[in-house]
Amino acid sequence: MDVELSVIKQAYHKWKELNDIISNETSSRKVNLPEAISENIACNSLGFTRNMGSEPGDAHDKHGNLIEVKATANFTEDLTSFSPTTNFDKLIFVRLNQDEDKAYIYDLGLNGKTLGKLPVNNHETVADQQRDGRRPRLSLIDYIDKEGLEPTKTLDLTSDLNLQVDKADERKSVVQQFKATTKNSGEYINVELSVIKQAYHKWKELNDIISNEMSSRKVNLPEAISENIACNSLGFTRNMGSEPGDAHDKHGNLIEVKATANFTEDLTSFSPTTNFDKLIFVRLNQDEDKAYIYDLGLNGKTLGELPVNNHETVADQQREGRRPRLSLIDYIDKEGLKPTKILDLTSDLNLKVETDEKKSMVRQFKVANQIAKSKIAEQGTSISQKQGEYKGFKL
Repeated sequence: MDVELSVIKQAYHKWKELNDIISNETSSRKVNLPEAISENIACNSLGFTRNMGSEPGDAHDKHGNLIEVKATANFTEDLTSFSPTTNFDKLIFVRLNQDEDKAYIYDLGLNGKTLGKLPVNNHETVADQQRDGRRPRLSLIDYIDKEGLEPTKTLDLTSDLNLQVDKADERKSVVQQFKATTKNSGEYINVELSVIKQAYHKWKELNDIISNEMSSRKVNLPEAISENIACNSLGFTRNMGSEPGDAHDKHGNLIEVKATANFTEDLTSFSPTTNFDKLIFVRLNQDEDKAYIYDLGLNGKTLGELPVNNHETVADQQREGRRPRLSLIDYIDKEGLKPTKILDLTSDLNLKVETDEKKSMVRQFKVANQIAKSKIAEQGTSISQKQGEYKGFKL
């Protein structure tokens, strides 16, 4: 699938705007650069065709060579991982410079076999770790610097559509608003609903482009959104930094927050060492722009008693160091639980636009009706109240 550069730029800037809202000095980890953006950057720049569906590899060139695309959103450093079974003919690296809004694209001159010869540490190569079924990690920027490689192509991602205002200034404004509407006490943070709504709608807009225009997998709901939804709705304080757990309540209970962006189904995973006093589940309905928040009445111990399959419980798998996965929606349905709170995430901006449109419609109707009245009066007739009804508005 080939994607126009204008669409790639739109997705890139939506991703940046989302990260500007959910991240600052004391907020959350940024959303990773979506593969839909990095892979399409590589394909657009170097004339590759992106592979979709069951096709192996990320892309292929006109000669049928299998392309592997890796990327970093940090221009100065990276730690790139590879599958134990990775296989490709060309390795392409996309290195973003977000300050310049440019992507530097490198053909590293490596294939699956030659990548395997690179050292991961003083004792092992990539291939050594792959043979053990591990995911080797190494810095491709270090490899570029060591080999003295120059970018094959540099792609300008400066937005040329839908940016009639200076987005740099707009992003600064959003960050300033974020800082102004957060209460930060070092290890804890509370975020206003208006900021949560902004982040939620930026995430939706990004996914609309990625899904509809790029036919790619959507970005998962960021924890910065789901955890702040729970905290804002139930009066919790979100934990930051070295604090354990996602949040705590006024009694000091440790809160674990899980979420799904799919209202009808989920498969939620837990750490082998998870520990909490309350389990909160955020269930998004994106069609309604509402979040249904459930207190599941579970703690770390009672969660452990839940079945994962016909033979094992959550605790059984945790004791083996595994991450148990189960459906919390199924648990809600089985227990007949109702949401503790429902949070309306409708954009304040959208509501204002709708209100302004209605006001404008009323004004236009009143002007038109006044003209009609004047003309009718000149003819010695009158206008009825019923005739004055227009699109739901009455005189």
